[in-house]
Order: sequence, then C-alpha cells, then structure tokens
Amino acid sequence: MQKKADQYRSGIRSIEDYFEAKALVLFVLDVPQHSVKRTAQKLCSNGEQFYFVDLQTFMGVEIGKQLSAPIYIWGGDGEKYPLTQS
Repeated sequence: MQKKADQYRSGIRSIEDYFEAKALVLFVLDVPQHSVKRTAQKLCSNGEQFYFVDLQTFMGVEIGKQLSAPIYIWGGDGEKYPLTQS
C-alpha cells in the first residue's frame, strides 16, 4: 500500500493539470473495517486528499448514494466524511 500511495503522490499533480480539477484518491480496501482507519493514518501525511473505506461498507451503500454517504475515512484526522455534499 505504501508504494501505491507514493505513486499517487508523485502523479497527482499531472492528473489535476490534465483534468483542470482538484483530485482525491479513494482506496477501497478488502479488509476488516477496523483495519481501515489504521491504514489511513499510516499512509497519510500533510493533509493529503486520500480517503479510505472497507469493501463491505462501500458495497452496503444504496446505489447512487456512494458519493454522499459519510463512510470515507480521511487519513488526516481519521474521521468519516462523504466525498460530495447533498
């Protein structure tokens, strides 16, 4: 996971430049829910826009509500947030 996070760190600026928009990285992990927060806090530094969720929680959200469901752990503070509003 560390290598994958490092690759996103090195390439995120070019992705943002290409799409002319702010990017975030979402990791959907097929691990128990209690492991996700620990992984998020381990991999994040400097307030990066990296979000994490376990697969079971992600799959349990009603179709069409995934972006607005407050299920995504932000590594910066370990709290859960939606990816969009409304």
